Amino acid sequence: MELLELMGSQVKYSFKYLMGTRFQLADGVAGQVRDVYFDDRTWEIRHLVTDPADRYSVSQILVPPTSVLPQGTFVIPELFLSLTKEQFAQLPLASTVRPVCQQYSLWNTRGSGGRIDGGERFDPHLRSCKTVQGYELMGPSEKEGVLDDFLIDTATWTVQQLYGRTESAGSVHTFSFAPEAVSVIGWGARMVRLKAPRRVVPPVRPAVSFVQAA
Repeated sequence: MELLELMGSQVKYSFKYLMGTRFQLADGVAGQVRDVYFDDRTWEIRHLVTDPADRYSVSQILVPPTSVLPQGTFVIPELFLSLTKEQFAQLPLASTVRPVCQQYSLWNTRGSGGRIDGGERFDPHLRSCKTVQGYELMGPSEKEGVLDDFLIDTATWTVQQLYGRTESAGSVHTFSFAPEAVSVIGWGARMVRLKAPRRVVPPVRPAVSFVQAA
């Protein structure tokens, strides 16, 4: 499900839609979105992980989501940022802020005593959408499927909904649930535990849907 919802000037992106989406800087230089980092307590989007505008560079850049300009009412497979090339070059590298999956890897290999690169402290709440996507969904007593997607509200830059996927008898079914339904995200077990069963199959939704603002 690659979903883009337009509600007046408000746009909601699915993570699948954002992955690989090109972005345009104010002075015309382009790049691509490669990941999204969020806080698993507040579900706030902290960073867009992007390829640099300079295609010869191998380092990825952390872009603040608030620099994304409003999309208006047109479906454009591209994001427009308020940043210039010079401002973009001053943003932090992705290697300076690490999500849980990378933190554990460094912790295990370096035994750094609670600190990682550059003296940064371990942050157990910073998550990578790319990594968590595909984690097993566990209800109170049984498996509920796998985590398939995130719906991101750009008015607040928070995860508004999550989408699960389950397969049975050769059919694929999807269902949605609110972030509040998540009890814990486990990196080691690659699992998202839910507070209650959420296996609800909604009607099939189009890849792009338009909703008129009231």
